Amino acid sequence: MGHFAYTGVDAKGKTVRGTVDADDVKGVRQTLRRQGVFLDDATPLAQGAVDAKARAVASAAAERLAVGSR
Repeated sequence: MGHFAYTGVDAKGKTVRGTVDADDVKGVRQTLRRQGVFLDDATPLAQGAVDAKARAVASAAAERLAVGSR
């Protein structure tokens, strides 16, 4: 299974971006449709990019927690 970055449009016409795990672009489209998002573009991510993004998200969450608990 791969990891993809995507850009799509939700039911309100708002542009949405994110990442999703899927076998291929067809799988990305199916996953997003179930969430009410229409796929515009999907790009496979290298494993290193996925790991870096996960670290960045975890770091940002820890920082928000630290600021919120002061």
